[in-house]
Amino acid sequence: MPVMTPSAGQSQGVPPLLPGTPPSFVLPSTRPEGTAVPKALAPYHVLTVPGLYGSDDTHWQTCWQNLLPRQGVSCSRVEQDNWDEPDYARWATRLEQSLRDIHQPVLLAGHSLGAILSARWAGQNPQAASKIAGALLVAPADTEEHNGADRQRVADFRPLPTRRLPFPSILVTSANDPWITPTRARYLALQWGSTFVPMGAYGHMGNSARLHDWATGLSLLGHLARSRTEDARL
Repeated sequence: MPVMTPSAGQSQGVPPLLPGTPPSFVLPSTRPEGTAVPKALAPYHVLTVPGLYGSDDTHWQTCWQNLLPRQGVSCSRVEQDNWDEPDYARWATRLEQSLRDIHQPVLLAGHSLGAILSARWAGQNPQAASKIAGALLVAPADTEEHNGADRQRVADFRPLPTRRLPFPSILVTSANDPWITPTRARYLALQWGSTFVPMGAYGHMGNSARLHDWATGLSLLGHLARSRTEDARL
C-alpha cells in the first residue's frame, strides 16, 4: 500500500512520498497547474458518489460538478431517492444505472458512505466495474465502529467491504474525522489496495468542511487519470 503523508506546516497541499512508494508514482502539484488537470481528466467521466444526506452547494463534489464541465470535463452525480435513509441495494442500483448511462471510462469520486458504496459494489461486481478507470475515495464512513447518532441509520452498509478493488484507487482521510480513525482508514486502504493519503485535520471532509473546489483533490484525481492513460499506452 503506497502511503503519502503531509510535511509539517502543510495545509491542503499534496503530501510528499514516503520511502517505499513506487518510483513511478509522481506527485501532483498542490494546485491544479493551469490546464494540466482538465487535460488529464478530459478522456474520462467524473462520477461523484455522495454519502449520507447528500452533498450541499458548498461540498467539493457539488463544486466539481459546476467547475469541471466549464473546463471540458464530463461530470455527473449518482442521485439517490432518499439520502436520509440509506439502503444498500437501492443505492447500488442507482450507481449501476448511472454507470450504464456513461459512455466514457469513469473516475469515481466518492465521499463518506458513497466511498463505501463504491468499494462494496465494485468488489462484488468486478466485471460490471470494468468501465471504472479509478476511484478517489474520500473520508470513508466506518459503519462498523462509528458510534455517533447515525450509527443505526447506516446499518445496511455493514460489514465494511474488504475485497481488493479491481481498479486503482486513492483513499484520502482526515486526522479528526468523527466517522473513521486514521488507523481504520489505513486498514481499509490496505484491504482495497488503495494509495493512502492522510490530509491533516479537516473533519469529515464534507458539507461542513467548506473545501469548495478542493484543489488538492482535483490534483489527486488528475494524477489518477494520468497514470491510467499512461498505462493504456503501454
